[in-house]
Amino acid sequence: GMLYSLTGSIRRLACPQVAVDVNGVGYLVSVPLPVWQGVLENGKMTLFLHTYVREDRLDLFGFLTEADRGLFVELLGFNGVGPKTALEM
Repeated sequence: GMLYSLTGSIRRLACPQVAVDVNGVGYLVSVPLPVWQGVLENGKMTLFLHTYVREDRLDLFGFLTEADRGLFVELLGFNGVGPKTALEM
């Protein structure tokens, strides 16, 4: 994807989503449960992103490390594994 990472003030929304405020622009990002649980409200955080694009939607998935992002992308390569399932793994 064209978005590599986001660094900004983070806010926990309904699981598994967080909002990352980058200079006044809020990005909606889905994260794995341990990341969601570990969010410090309004703390600064960097998330490595995977942009998931389908005809009708564009979703951002965020991870604490590039390795975690890589694993997520690998899981998406398996037949029948969508982003929701991959995020839970």
